[in-house]
Amino acid sequence: MSNTMKTTNPATVDNEFVNPEQWSVSEDKYTIKYELLYSVNPYFEEYELWEYGIRCELYNQNLELLNDSVVRNVSKDKAYVNSIMDILIKHKVFPVHLNDVISDKLIEDTCYAS
Repeated sequence: MSNTMKTTNPATVDNEFVNPEQWSVSEDKYTIKYELLYSVNPYFEEYELWEYGIRCELYNQNLELLNDSVVRNVSKDKAYVNSIMDILIKHKVFPVHLNDVISDKLIEDTCYAS
């Protein structure tokens, strides 16, 4: 049985800010947690655009961290990154596939944009 939950727990992870919006998908044997990150892109000048990224963590039934992955600087558009988050949640994407799914989405949207 699958359970999707949205929580609001602001935090800082690795000097990046975690958006108060976090999502988790739970199954009998695991939980996947998705967090929307935002940070200053190091290639921009100070005070310029913040960019959003995604952290994905996989936990076992005892809530022990098994695997995690982070993709930084996906986009400066929060709504766009949230649309990617919707795909991750819908398909219960594991951390090992996070980079591939985001890359595929960015390529698809860039190459097939009308």
